[in-house]
Amino acid sequence: MDTNHASHTNITNPTNITEDILKESTPEMLPEPYRKYAKAIGIINLYNFSKATKGEYIYIPKPDNLMRLLIKNRIIKEYSRGGITMERLAKKYNLSLLTVWRYCNGAKNGCTDSE
Repeated sequence: MDTNHASHTNITNPTNITEDILKESTPEMLPEPYRKYAKAIGIINLYNFSKATKGEYIYIPKPDNLMRLLIKNRIIKEYSRGGITMERLAKKYNLSLLTVWRYCNGAKNGCTDSE
């Protein structure tokens, strides 16, 4: 009998082990700040995010900063489609006309990132 072959057939698939561990784990098993992240998005999502970012340092903006970036991109998209003035966009999003103008003018010049 080939003992080498027999030992390989008894090895559990590492992917299944990982899945089992993730499914059976709770945020309380992790130290802070990872516990806080796992409570917010779930352990499986935290693991997948960790795999995607490969341990690199990530800055996560505060909710109001994130929302500002999303609103800026939405204003640029709406304005570039046409049919709406900067004045209407300023009123719609409760922003100054100057802020909307900066967003839209920056987009024309290829600037769609944060201010």
